[in-house]
Amino acid sequence: MGGYLALYRKYRPNNFNDLVGQSGVSTIIKNEILNNKIAHESFSSLA
Repeated sequence: MGGYLALYRKYRPNNFNDLVGQSGVSTIIKNEILNNKIAHESFSSLA
């Protein structure tokens, strides 16, 4: 495998501030983490 890096890993944001065009989703996830209440629906469509 050597130097191969899948595109989804290469361009994946490192933190919530790096997300582009996903302000609604990032706000919801940030608030869930801060309140220690993460709904399983939040990650059901993320791959």
